[in-house]
Amino acid sequence: MPLILGMDEAGRGAVLGPLIVAGVLVPESQREKLWSLGARDSKAIARPRRKVILRTLWSQGVRGWAVAIPPERIDTQSLTALELSAMAELIRKLQPDEVVLDPPVGPRA
Repeated sequence: MPLILGMDEAGRGAVLGPLIVAGVLVPESQREKLWSLGARDSKAIARPRRKVILRTLWSQGVRGWAVAIPPERIDTQSLTALELSAMAELIRKLQPDEVVLDPPVGPRA
């Protein structure tokens, strides 16, 4: 069964604290279920709704992974390079068939 890895980041605009890149690996058969729950952009979903979505995903055996980039590393490289590196790490580790992400940079013309 094909697996989809959805990834996003948090902490890009933070003055203090780490940059977190997280991913959730789900079977392709769960894609429509995720959309129906409202699992698109976690930053656009109210905290109580995020908790409902999380409990639903966990009850179905879906798990997530995260890479934390400490402030010390953020001071040495660009946020985009660090975020792309963390995303690549998750892709290598989890070996998905498809990746859905909120990219750190826009499409190029």
